[in-house]
Amino acid sequence: VHKLKPHTGSVRTIQFHAKYPLFATSSADGKTIIFHNTIYDDLLRPPMLVPVKSLSARGSRPTSLDFHKKEAWFYIGCSDGNVRLHQNK
Repeated sequence: VHKLKPHTGSVRTIQFHAKYPLFATSSADGKTIIFHNTIYDDLLRPPMLVPVKSLSARGSRPTSLDFHKKEAWFYIGCSDGNVRLHQNK
């Protein structure tokens, strides 16, 4: 069990990238955090989860997440009806 401490609210959505070792979480506190994950061959060694980027939705809460199939881009669907595209630069 691994507790994600960067969120102050409960995690609502989690999405994994199909190609890269990335996953994103969004929570009730309005934050979306992108993590890089490393899983080791030694099963006794815990995985390493590194927060890469933290975004906060201004005035709305994230309701859904999705990664682009080939790029390290991700989409955030918000409660205000907008979809936001974020690109790693």
